[in-house]
Amino acid sequence: MKNPNLKIPLVLINNSLPILVILVYSELNGLYSKNNQCYITDKELSRRLNRSISSIQRAMHELRNYDLIQTKQKPNYKGRFITVTPVDMNKFLLIPVKVIRNKDLSLGALLVYGSLYSRYKKKVKEYADKHKEDAPLIISVTNQEIANELGKTARFIRKKIKELAQKNYIAINSIKGVGIEISLLTTEKVGTKCVSTYEQNEHPHRNKMRIHIGTKRA
Repeated sequence: MKNPNLKIPLVLINNSLPILVILVYSELNGLYSKNNQCYITDKELSRRLNRSISSIQRAMHELRNYDLIQTKQKPNYKGRFITVTPVDMNKFLLIPVKVIRNKDLSLGALLVYGSLYSRYKKKVKEYADKHKEDAPLIISVTNQEIANELGKTARFIRKKIKELAQKNYIAINSIKGVGIEISLLTTEKVGTKCVSTYEQNEHPHRNKMRIHIGTKRA
């Protein structure tokens, strides 16, 4: 797959698990669901998610404590079997693996980006079904809607939206009442400079550009 996405179950986010733990679970679950088996090493997980091996090891320890995975040593100490406990996947976020590997966003901003990106993918499909592929892909949403989805406060969401705009992952086109209209930069353009319509209108004299799971065992 050219631009793979990681499928993040919302049930784990809403149970307030640490975000890196959720990312590691999602990677393991994707492998396990595909092959009904998983032998991946901490080193390979570290490479795939671009996180330190020690961080991956702590996340694996947490997953075992939450009974979300079970591990068993293979004979002769040549790796391990990993069994993944299934969770409700009816509601999930999609986050491009490329964005996760960039590691330039806070983990909270990563989840907010996943919420926006998932809305973007749904709109792409909706427009394709209606043969409106050339229509502008603008996401209209409120901070409170994202907050309710992720189990966070609206203030937290506002802060992470600002971080995404400052780091040029999104462009804020307009703010109307409690809602905002946002365009996502494609993952190929992540990190490039862009000017939002909202900023152009707010600062026309400037030329500068910017743009029951989760119960831990005793």
